[in-house]
Amino acid sequence: MKNVKPALKIATFIMLIWGCLMGLTVLLADWSTAQEVRAMVLSALVCLAVAVVCLLLSRGPSIRMKAKPMFLVTAVNWGLLCLTGALPLYLGWPEISFIDALFESVSGVTTTALRF
Repeated sequence: MKNVKPALKIATFIMLIWGCLMGLTVLLADWSTAQEVRAMVLSALVCLAVAVVCLLLSRGPSIRMKAKPMFLVTAVNWGLLCLTGALPLYLGWPEISFIDALFESVSGVTTTALRF
């Protein structure tokens, strides 16, 4: 658990930002249905809940990170961003499966969907 704490501390910060950006989207976007708004609000709340859980699990003294834990930081945060990024798609459009929503989220997070 000692090696996981730095990854969780960084995940807390990233999930807070991700959840706040989802919340900002609710305020700024032009929504066509109430279901889309509910999906985005619920997704933002899930992100903030994940941030709180990560914060609680990472309490304690900070340790200096070496190279190996940085790989864990990258993997944990990439996975969390992709999973929570799939929630608005999955909850907002019932015709899309979770696997399709996850695929679109991974494409968006990794920018593999970027085409010129």
